[in-house]
Amino acid sequence: MTGHLWLNDNVWMYDEHQVFKDGRPAKLATPPVICESTIALAAPVPAMPPNPAPNSAPASADSPTAPAAPAAPAVPVAPPPSAMSGNVSCDDPEVLSVALKVHLNATMGHIDNSIVDLMEPDHVQAMGIRNNDGSKICQAHYLCNMDRAKQIEKNLLGQHPLTQFCYHVNQLSEAGNPYTIMFKVAPDGEGGFVVNTLVR
Repeated sequence: MTGHLWLNDNVWMYDEHQVFKDGRPAKLATPPVICESTIALAAPVPAMPPNPAPNSAPASADSPTAPAAPAAPAVPVAPPPSAMSGNVSCDDPEVLSVALKVHLNATMGHIDNSIVDLMEPDHVQAMGIRNNDGSKICQAHYLCNMDRAKQIEKNLLGQHPLTQFCYHVNQLSEAGNPYTIMFKVAPDGEGGFVVNTLVR
């Protein structure tokens, strides 16, 4: 068998012939096939338009110019590590909400969303920061929305636990010993944060 690679109208073709040692003429053994990997190489490459001179006027619609090259698609670029680390703040509403839920889960054994909806931060303070990981030690004082608690329990007979809880929390604040949560918040490296409550 002998192979033959030949050009046909800018497309490379390949076929094989069977050769006989007794002098008989060669015989086509395989039909011609298109060599796919050579089509792009054989095709003519369109000319790129020349760079315009700094003071040259743009070409008009009637003037013959070479076709403009298509714009390259935008490729998303990953943000730098510093942007991924984030910049958490003690008084961020989402941070305070998570800190309250973590605190309730640690002290009550579960998260009571009714209490979460009533608690409102009154004063938030950053107590310290660790430069090596960007974490902050925070302290938050909370009040309880008594009006909202009464509205929720207005048709409730017997005990009113939410109203009693709000009364207790607000009394602590009036006595100068507010309902306080201390927590540490740190960036998680993925644009979020991690909250851990601390024992006072």
